[in-house]
Amino acid sequence: MQTKAFVRSLLAASIVAALAACGDQPEEVSELVEQQIETGTETEQVDYTGSTGTDPIPPMADGPSTTEMLTIEVPGGKDTDGKYLAWPWNDEGSDQFWYGLDEATVTVPSASDSVIHLTFAGEYAVDGEAGPGAELIDMIASKSGDITVVLPEGTFHMNSSLRVDMSLYPDITSLTLMGYGIDKTILSFTETEETVSDSVHFSSANGLELAHFTVVDSGKNAFLVDESDGVYMHHLGAIWPGDPDKGNGAYGLYPVESTNVIVEDSFAFGSADAGIYVGQTNNIVVRRTFAIQNV
Repeated sequence: MQTKAFVRSLLAASIVAALAACGDQPEEVSELVEQQIETGTETEQVDYTGSTGTDPIPPMADGPSTTEMLTIEVPGGKDTDGKYLAWPWNDEGSDQFWYGLDEATVTVPSASDSVIHLTFAGEYAVDGEAGPGAELIDMIASKSGDITVVLPEGTFHMNSSLRVDMSLYPDITSLTLMGYGIDKTILSFTETEETVSDSVHFSSANGLELAHFTVVDSGKNAFLVDESDGVYMHHLGAIWPGDPDKGNGAYGLYPVESTNVIVEDSFAFGSADAGIYVGQTNNIVVRRTFAIQNV
């Protein structure tokens, strides 16, 4: 049984999740959320079944915490010095490291007026100094409506961030940035000649979806979304390989100063601060997401 306040947040989150991908305007989202809240709070308590089909176990003051019940063994185990062996692409536990998130079916839409396939490839994505960030901006500059941008398949050594201020593109009602899979589209900032701060950074977005790709060795924050409404982040990886290091980037998944956010089926490994940070964000749900060996 869940309290009325908890029901409010679940209903609000569920309706936002459905709308974030289809680009409804914030006014419409707010109106529908209020309708759902009004309907859902007619009774003081309701039964709730989690997304896995099992009843969630609420924490009890005199019993073990939910976190203690959900202890997760790190793939690969530890060496004789007690250090974790697991990190992506080593020989031990590399397949397990994705926690099954790589098994998600990814449907990549064909290119069209509303679907853009970026073309960067090679040691440094996109020839010239501008890099992939400039290609992204150039491709969406004249677009309107609901837009999907597809990152190519492969591992790419990046020379610039993907940074977009969506307030500059008011004709775009929703934007999806997606790859071919959490283990198939990998943006690596390991070999950048200059420090690239926030690897993927979107601000002032209404209806934003980030999905199915991984950022490695970000200079600061792997995925930063700020001042946005209706954000859906899923099947994302934020990784700083090897032993944890205080010189690694700060945050993996970082939606901040935003409203109506869902983060799910993702993971962060090895950040110097919080793998997942949701401070100053209202109405957010994080589920089926792993934060390992951070801070």
